[in-house]
Amino acid sequence: MSIALQNKARIIRPGRNLREKALQLSLIDPLGNAALIADLTQLYADCSILLKIYDNNPVSLIGYYRDLPFHSISLIADSLTDIHELFEEMLNIHPELGDDNIFGLFTNRLACLIGESFDDVEALSELQMVLSNNDIPDIPFDTTQYRLERLGASDLVQISHLYSLVPAMAWTPKTLTYGPCYGIYYGDMLVSIAGVHFSTKWAAEIGNIVTHPKHRRLNLAYACTKAVADDLRGTTENIFLCVMSDNTPAIRLYEKMGFVTHQELFLTRFRIK
Repeated sequence: MSIALQNKARIIRPGRNLREKALQLSLIDPLGNAALIADLTQLYADCSILLKIYDNNPVSLIGYYRDLPFHSISLIADSLTDIHELFEEMLNIHPELGDDNIFGLFTNRLACLIGESFDDVEALSELQMVLSNNDIPDIPFDTTQYRLERLGASDLVQISHLYSLVPAMAWTPKTLTYGPCYGIYYGDMLVSIAGVHFSTKWAAEIGNIVTHPKHRRLNLAYACTKAVADDLRGTTENIFLCVMSDNTPAIRLYEKMGFVTHQELFLTRFRIK
């Protein structure tokens, strides 16, 4: 599939060579493009990728990650023209994108381009926080009542039950295969959990962190998050998480662990008209 444009650029699905070139373009900003890098590598089997190429080199690209309960888009684009052309062709391939909300976590520049391109847009500020130290301090929790475990497929029933009580927007069972996931049990009941959204050698995003409402303020989420981060060390160049900018208690907690704010990102919801 190839769509010729007036400026002699083309919109194409990448083969192996162009996929590698798209990855190199994304790696110019490995934290800002972390999700797109994951789309091009670890998550590739569940993604639709389109490139805008000029002189056989990608100049912009879009990734649609399909294994989530919502439509998730990642982008590299420099202009409104890039946005319009990439979305037009992606919509031809995936018409379902025209029927519902689309979500993406974008830099301010990309969020502004999305805001100029579509009418129904809402952007919420988040902080991308990167782990900066090599030793996260221990904060004790009651090990006489609670036990920390690495989770796997055998824990899926308990994981699904906890997320049914405290939903996580981007949870999918496949994340158990993308990187470490730790939880804390109270008896036979899972009451706290942390895992990853993806984990590549360039960046890993910790996420889907929740605790049962009756077991909060006991340092359980801290212990789970610390276990995931410790497990990721040596496997990736950057460990990060994202938190809403107005969630001061969570920000202070992550700072205590050694996370520092890298940049502001915008969780952007929009619809294609």
